[in-house]
Amino acid sequence: MRTALLTTVISLAVLSGCKSTHRYDVLAPNDPIPLTINSTDVYKWDNDDSVPFNLARLGYNSGVGRGVNDSANPQANTVGKSSVGLSAATGFLFGGVLDAVGNGVLASNTNDRRDWRPYIVDFVPVEQLDITKPVDAAYIVQQRLGGYFKEAMAEIDGADFHGAFFQKNKRIPSDNYIVYSGDECVKAYSYMHTENNLIGVKSDFWKKNIVNITDEASSLETGCAVGFTSSVAGVLNGHYIVVHEASVPNMGIYTMLLAAPKLPIATVFPSSLQMSDINTGKKSRVSLPTSFSYVNGVKLYFDSNVKSKPII
Repeated sequence: MRTALLTTVISLAVLSGCKSTHRYDVLAPNDPIPLTINSTDVYKWDNDDSVPFNLARLGYNSGVGRGVNDSANPQANTVGKSSVGLSAATGFLFGGVLDAVGNGVLASNTNDRRDWRPYIVDFVPVEQLDITKPVDAAYIVQQRLGGYFKEAMAEIDGADFHGAFFQKNKRIPSDNYIVYSGDECVKAYSYMHTENNLIGVKSDFWKKNIVNITDEASSLETGCAVGFTSSVAGVLNGHYIVVHEASVPNMGIYTMLLAAPKLPIATVFPSSLQMSDINTGKKSRVSLPTSFSYVNGVKLYFDSNVKSKPII
C-alpha cells in the first residue's frame, strides 16, 4: 500500500549503502514510524457525486477507495448478496450496526477492485501538521486518531479505551494501535470466528509490538489492539487528507463497524473485503450488504441521485 518513502528515511538508507531497506530498518527500536506522505496534490471535490464517493477518491493516493462508485439504486437488493458467513455472524450484521442496509456497487471499468479495508479520513489543518518533520507529524496524527476513538468508546458500553500507541514489529505493516478492552473486545476476537478455540482472547502477543506500552495496557488480561496504516493522501480546502486504513484481522473489522457510528470523523467501508481470523490466521473474503460511509455519525450511501458539498 505504501507508494512513497519519506526523504529522510531514503537518505539514511542511501548513506548506509543498502540497496533495499525496509522502512523500519533505519529506526531505533522505540522510534515512532515517520508519517508517510503519499501525495500533497490538491483534491477537487465533485459536487455532482455523493459524499461517500468523494471520500473514496480521497484515499486513492494512499491505495484505498478504488472499486466503489455511485449507483442509481445504492441499496437495491438485486445488486450483490451478503456472504453466508457474514450474515450468520451472531446477529451483529443485521441486528446491530449494519441493520437495514441494502446492497452496494463494486468495480467499474475505470476503478479496479482491490483488497482494501475500511478506513478513516481525517482532515488536519496544514498549519498544524509540518510534513517536513515526519516523526513529529506522526505523533500529531496518532494523537488525533486516539482522541476520536476515546470519544467514540466513551459512548459504547463494553468498550474501554486504553490509548493509542506506535507499533514496533517490523513484520507488521500497521503504524498505530488503538487499544481497548471489555465485552466488545471479546466479541471482536470471535467476530466471524467459526471455531471454539478463542486463543486470541487470552493472547498477549500484541503487547510485545507496542512502543512504550503503559502499565495500564500491559496489565490487561483481555485486550484488543487494532492496527492502522496512516498516510497523507492530498490536500482539501487547506487541510491535509490523512487516511488510516484498518488492519485486516476480524478484530479490526468488528471494531471499525462498532465505532464508526460514534466517531466524530469520516469512515469508508467497501462491500467486499479481505479478512483474516486472528485466532487461526485463516484468510477469507466477506461481503457487507453495501458500500457506505459514516460522517460524524450519519450513514451515507454511494448514491448517484444525491449531490454533495465538501464536508470541510
